[in-house]
Amino acid sequence: MIEAKGAGVRQEWSPEELLANWTLVDGDWDLVANKSGTTRLGFSLLLKFFELEGRFSDVLEEVPPAAVEYVADLVKVPATDFAKYLLVGQTSEYHRKQICEALGFRPSTVADEKALAEWLAVDVCPVELVEDRQREALLVACRAGRSSRRAVPGSRRYSLRRAASGRRRSVPARSARRSPSPAKSAPPASP
Repeated sequence: MIEAKGAGVRQEWSPEELLANWTLVDGDWDLVANKSGTTRLGFSLLLKFFELEGRFSDVLEEVPPAAVEYVADLVKVPATDFAKYLLVGQTSEYHRKQICEALGFRPSTVADEKALAEWLAVDVCPVELVEDRQREALLVACRAGRSSRRAVPGSRRYSLRRAASGRRRSVPARSARRSPSPAKSAPPASP
């Protein structure tokens, strides 16, 4: 659910969208089974946020209030307890590690960033000029590669900037290689 640059995470969700996007499913319940109270709610919201955004929340306020209420009801913890969850510290770092391992992600490397930036510059940016759509293509590529342990994009903005600067330097040389659709082009394989 990536929105316009600077707009942050979408805050308005219909009941159907909450059900479809924020519901804990099978394996999610295994991950939260040994957690209680604030930790259970915080972990659950961190997990679902990561699944939706491809990154972890920087601040608690970034998580939509409707999602907090919905997930709090699912895990039987008062929604107000989410304000007590700390995004910085050993507990949240351990939670992030658990989530990444459970979803098959690993930290990105410089080589990952370079490969993604090159893929964006060659295959996406020449045919997709809207930055939000470039960002979405990058997120989809990172999600799609998780079975091969695709990296969590450490800085999607870095990859987009790198791709954009590469595109500006050599657009004429690549114009003949443009593919009709960025969806047909596969992102680089994980190292």
